[in-house]
Amino acid sequence: MDTPLRYLMERFGIPEGVLLRWRYVENRKSVWLTSVDEETLQEASGFKRLEFIGVRLLRKIKPSRDGKVHFKPTSYGLQLIGQWATRNVIDIERSQLLTLLKEGTIRIQPDGVENGFVIIRYRSCVLGCGLYKDGLLRHQFPKTRAEVLANSGLF
Repeated sequence: MDTPLRYLMERFGIPEGVLLRWRYVENRKSVWLTSVDEETLQEASGFKRLEFIGVRLLRKIKPSRDGKVHFKPTSYGLQLIGQWATRNVIDIERSQLLTLLKEGTIRIQPDGVENGFVIIRYRSCVLGCGLYKDGLLRHQFPKTRAEVLANSGLF
């Protein structure tokens, strides 16, 4: 489980101590975050669909040319741990959020943000995952989440 946690620490600056508050279940396609105790996890290890014991935190992306498995954070997972992130976080204003939800992308030049997956925040609230590349931010929210946010009247 070292690699997924290292990814979260290196990409987002989330302290190891924070990440160690939970347990993680890894399968072929995903890494799941859970608060279930170790004994219960051991008892459940024979279940076919063990991942339903938590929240999907990361999806595994097919190995690239370098042969390494890469990760895509989920919006729901980032909502749980993203408040501790110190890197690759993009704070957006109301007008930017409205455009992002309506069009799916916005142009933005945040300081110190690297190309790749980022955490999108509005008023210190983690909204979810985004993909940032060369000044273009594309939200990676689940379709229903984006629709709920757009229609909520909160923004």
